[in-house]
Amino acid sequence: MIVIIIIAYVVQYGRRITQKKNNQNNQPKYEWEQETPTQIETKTENNKYINGYQPKWLLSYNEKAAYKTIKQITDEKGYTVFTKVRLLDLVEPRESNRKDQSYLWKIQAKHLDFVICDKNLVAKWVIELQDNSHKKSDRIERDNLVKAILTSCNYKILMTYTATKEEINTFLSQPPKI
Repeated sequence: MIVIIIIAYVVQYGRRITQKKNNQNNQPKYEWEQETPTQIETKTENNKYINGYQPKWLLSYNEKAAYKTIKQITDEKGYTVFTKVRLLDLVEPRESNRKDQSYLWKIQAKHLDFVICDKNLVAKWVIELQDNSHKKSDRIERDNLVKAILTSCNYKILMTYTATKEEINTFLSQPPKI
């Protein structure tokens, strides 16, 4: 009889340990896992910025047309084209200028229309589409700065109103010094 009681006690004790382990495994690891969807919705509804945005197109009609032309040519050559690349992703202030934030601020919000990489995914060429907005004095100044920075870093840059196949092929046949 004592043996049966001991066996029953061991079985009951084993179940308790198993339940504790299961409960520990089901415990949320992170605080946000404890929140219900309703709690999350309430938090986001209280955030004034959530509903303050609307979607927009990544590329204009002119940029889409140019992308298709550039993509066709780069695919044939085994190159890769990226759109809307930050200038800061291609260049950075020299070591001697890193403490001067103005070098960073000059380029951090500027984007390039197209960056073309070689077969090793090394950026080599930049294409900037020009439109009527590029005739304004502030845009001319911006374009000149971008062109000077990219040229100083040995990127080839093409600023064009229309990206024709002939123009792109000629441009890509000029190897940069990178």
